[in-house]
Amino acid sequence: RHFEYFNKKMIDYRTRPTLMTPVWEIGGTLLGAITAKLGEKYVHACTESVEQVIVDHYKNQMKYLKKNGTNDDLLKKIKQFCDEEDGHRLDAKDHIDEDDFRLKLFKRFTSQLTSLAIRISKKV
Repeated sequence: RHFEYFNKKMIDYRTRPTLMTPVWEIGGTLLGAITAKLGEKYVHACTESVEQVIVDHYKNQMKYLKKNGTNDDLLKKIKQFCDEEDGHRLDAKDHIDEDDFRLKLFKRFTSQLTSLAIRISKKV
């Protein structure tokens, strides 16, 4: 639902999507397959770390839009999506052992990978 909303907004605002979209679609599918193979703990760890990066990204977008003025409907929608993603993050966090070193390492990896994808997408 978020993807469809932002795709429509890109058309409305005559903004092109990142050229990296096909790469991110494949990467997301691979990450999902890998975590499924590793087991439920890793699925939840991945969800928590990815959603945290997305929540932070949405918060940065909201700050930017508030500072530079924007359509209030867009800001409300981003806030709604941010809250939904944070709910997913909290739910996933409830299902993992925060002290598991391997999960901590995996979360750091997926978090950095997601952050890198966002940084690249902003440029390409």
